[in-house]
Amino acid sequence: TAIFNRSYAKTAAVLEALHASMAAISAEAYRDALWCFTHPEERFDFSRIACPVLMMTGEYDRLASPAEIRGVANRIHLAAKDPDVGFEIISGAGHLCNVENPSQYNHYLTRFLKRLPT
Repeated sequence: TAIFNRSYAKTAAVLEALHASMAAISAEAYRDALWCFTHPEERFDFSRIACPVLMMTGEYDRLASPAEIRGVANRIHLAAKDPDVGFEIISGAGHLCNVENPSQYNHYLTRFLKRLPT
């Protein structure tokens, strides 16, 4: 019962944080995001990327699946003149991997940032 109560409290806290975060976004921003998801025209010239890139996605993300994000990371790697691309899958998380598994997300982000020049 104690494990269930801790798990429920954590889930409730995550849901509350998620609700607050989503409520802060305007309807216009949601419409713009929906347009991007339903009309994916990738026109970005990945050869122009001249900085390190870290791409992360949740293990269960259905909007930006691991396979899709890995594909983008591979396209950047192939196109960039001096590619420095990282790709990480956040275990047990969906689309909001920074909220659903913040410790793993922060671990990968911190490791990435620490290796950048200051």
